[in-house]
Amino acid sequence: MIATPFILKNIKSITYKFLQKTDASNDEVILTKKESFKNHVIVCGYGSFGKQILLNLKKNNIQHLGIIDNYEFFENALEQKEKIIFGNPTQKHILQEAGISKAKAVIIALHDIESITLLTHTIKDINKDVKILAKVTKKSVLPDTIDSEDFVDIYDCTAELLVEKATN
Repeated sequence: MIATPFILKNIKSITYKFLQKTDASNDEVILTKKESFKNHVIVCGYGSFGKQILLNLKKNNIQHLGIIDNYEFFENALEQKEKIIFGNPTQKHILQEAGISKAKAVIIALHDIESITLLTHTIKDINKDVKILAKVTKKSVLPDTIDSEDFVDIYDCTAELLVEKATN
């Protein structure tokens, strides 16, 4: 417990040291967070739906960056040479590292409605103009405190449709 504040304060450098690889191609992917992004799409989550979204963004040559908070998924994304950063997307500093202030859209590929709601509020606190798209099981479960216009029901949506909505 005594080390927690130190670890949290230095999580970025600790994570980099921990993830640092000798293979230069892996370093390049880890350091993609240092790229200068503008009008890009941020994808939060890397489950099967998040992977499909990133694949579609890549296939359509749309500048994008993924945020992954699951280390196993993060390693898998590194192997796939995805442009990603490791961290909890509900934390403001992680979103700022991802260039949220200059992003065109954020696609939330998470399943938990509480995380989607928290992430939506955090995003809007930083950039009220960014388009937010999320896939939810039922729009009726969304709280009144978030605008559900860009939230799509799980049964009406594909990864391709979300990518199309994010880039239009």
